[in-house]
Amino acid sequence: MAKKTAPKTPVNTKPSFAANTRLQAIVIAAFAFLLYAHTISFDYAADDGMVILGHSIVKKGFAGIPELLTGDSFRGLDEAEGRTETRRTYRPLSFISFAMEYQFFQKNPAVSHTLNVLFYALVGAIVLFLLRRLLLTHIDSSRKHNYTWTILPFVISFLFIAHPIHTEVVANIKSRDEIFALLFLALSLLFALKYYDTASGKQLLFSSLSFVFALLSKESAVTFLPVFPLALWWYGHRWNGNVSEKTLDWKRLSIACTPLVILALGYLALWFGIIGRVEDKLYYDTLNNPFANASFAERTATATRIMGLYLLKSLFPVTLSTGYTYNEIPLTDWSDFSALASLFVLGNLLVGGAYLLAVRKNIVGLCALAWCSTLAIASNYFVYAGGLLGERFLFTPSLFAMLALGVAAALLHERLPKERRVVVMLALVAFGGIYSIKAFARAADWKSTETLLRADVENTPNSIHLRRMYGGLLLQKSGTATQDRASQFDARKNIHAAEEQFRAGLRINPTIAPSLVNGIGNIFAAERRYDSAIAYFRAALRLNPNNAVYQKNLANALSVQSRIFFSQNTPEASNNALLLMAESAQILPTDSTLSNLGAMFAQQNRIDSAIVYLEKALALNPNLARARSNLAVCLKKRDALGNANRD
Repeated sequence: MAKKTAPKTPVNTKPSFAANTRLQAIVIAAFAFLLYAHTISFDYAADDGMVILGHSIVKKGFAGIPELLTGDSFRGLDEAEGRTETRRTYRPLSFISFAMEYQFFQKNPAVSHTLNVLFYALVGAIVLFLLRRLLLTHIDSSRKHNYTWTILPFVISFLFIAHPIHTEVVANIKSRDEIFALLFLALSLLFALKYYDTASGKQLLFSSLSFVFALLSKESAVTFLPVFPLALWWYGHRWNGNVSEKTLDWKRLSIACTPLVILALGYLALWFGIIGRVEDKLYYDTLNNPFANASFAERTATATRIMGLYLLKSLFPVTLSTGYTYNEIPLTDWSDFSALASLFVLGNLLVGGAYLLAVRKNIVGLCALAWCSTLAIASNYFVYAGGLLGERFLFTPSLFAMLALGVAAALLHERLPKERRVVVMLALVAFGGIYSIKAFARAADWKSTETLLRADVENTPNSIHLRRMYGGLLLQKSGTATQDRASQFDARKNIHAAEEQFRAGLRINPTIAPSLVNGIGNIFAAERRYDSAIAYFRAALRLNPNNAVYQKNLANALSVQSRIFFSQNTPEASNNALLLMAESAQILPTDSTLSNLGAMFAQQNRIDSAIVYLEKALALNPNLARARSNLAVCLKKRDALGNANRD
């Protein structure tokens, strides 16, 4: 009789979560999508109109793509607003995506937000693949089967996706250029690492093509260039640095990086040589560029202090705003302790990073140098970045901050006694949880321009730009009121809130922003207090005498106040009316103003002057029936009275 054999225990062939790259990527992408899914219902906000609704070339759809490929990316915006030679930049890829959207969906912010969230989710998955290749391919044998290290790429990717500093990039449709840039930079580095391992020409080609797409997404992708040789150099060494430097394949490193250098130089030649870069008319004054009249010491000290703020926000993004403009971060000099402290930290970051990378073969050193490199343009050391501090500029650098944080935590974890290691894990969980809550809450501020400005004015109260924009928006809302009592109440409430914003801006600096003075004039005009409106419009013109908007506002207020005086029908009021209307006609000689001025001269029996202005009004608009009638009366009166009664 044959022996019965015990049934074999089935072997679980499914990989654990730590080894299942595909499952991890799905989880990261799903987390990214869920974190920002609520933004899909949001409207256009902030400067989204710059790249879609206000961009004449984007609105051509497919027909505009050739123009987007061959010219300044913001030309369509400048043309739509009647500006020329204000800025020049070349980032066609995101603009082409907007043109394609407009071709199929026209004005549809839900589609744009959905695509932003999907692209962000894709970035999260690609970052995971990159980190697994970077950290686990040549991992030290002692860590190869250590769960802490094998799960580390997933943890870092999670922290990166959860980082609240990214809300501006995801929720602001315009910032798709940042998403595209990092997406293709991560792919390019991933393919470069694969080339280093395989010497495959296909991987080298994919790396080069991805880098081209990154450059065409945003010019700041150039700052990633030093990361490639640094990352490949580190990648060629073991974690513990025991392998001799001779094992590094310099030939493969050189071949991987050479095409990228050539492509970067070609892009810069195209940008500066063909497209050009003109921003003087945008950033010529202190309000738009706080460095415009700064000394060398002020510029370098302030830029250094801002780099310190960037470092803090890379790990602790407590305050989030779009309003780091004049004068939220005042200029400083080297007597400021915060500037000196930032210099000390930044110096240690560079020197310590170089030491850790070159001597200790520690990836934290790579992270420090890569963080500095990718912030080179935004640092304001070399060119004005368009803002003293921009949270979107931290999108790529934050990847290296999270990588350094994760590796440092893992290194600390393995050095601590087992009973204390839970503290490190709890700290990372806390980071991820707080980041996620903060990101979700901050993204809600981007629901509309109004909700964003309301939040940012509180977060960065010393920004004149924010005060001006929020006040202007509130004033604009007040003008849409209907006749019902509730609507009128809301209108008055918005007017008073707008005035509060304008006056708060003037308290920051009473002379640097004539638009705030003009704004208060508009408030008085909306309240029909034209005498006060005229005073503020005059004050705005004293600060900026050639501003056409201020001139028009003053002319209109003078005209309305003149008609009010004229209706009082007293000699003194009539004289005042005539003086105000004459000033209005001198500032802005419209057909109605000239016609009114002619009528006032006629009322005072100054017939010759009346005829002159009535004829000027009819020359501008021959269809003015009232002016034609008044002119006919004046001509008859002149003929009847003769020379004796002429003024």
